[in-house]
Amino acid sequence: MAVSVVVFDVGETLVDEETTYERWEAEGVTTFVFAEHDLHADVLPCFAALRARGLRLGAAGNMHAVHEEFLRPHVDFVGPSERWGVQK
Repeated sequence: MAVSVVVFDVGETLVDEETTYERWEAEGVTTFVFAEHDLHADVLPCFAALRARGLRLGAAGNMHAVHEEFLRPHVDFVGPSERWGVQK
């Protein structure tokens, strides 16, 4: 059976959480929402390579639903635990 979908964990796999949390603390951020610049540097090239092979991409994580918007342009589906009412 051939692989047709690849699903990534968001925290520390796609998003550099440690650096992002440190930046938020230093900046005094009070609204915590991940953005594209919080992705590890190799994420978007990896996505492009996988899409070039015809694969569908997904992202899932123990996160609030508000975080899914920055990922939507890059993957076919996002599964935040808050929206699904579960934790992985």
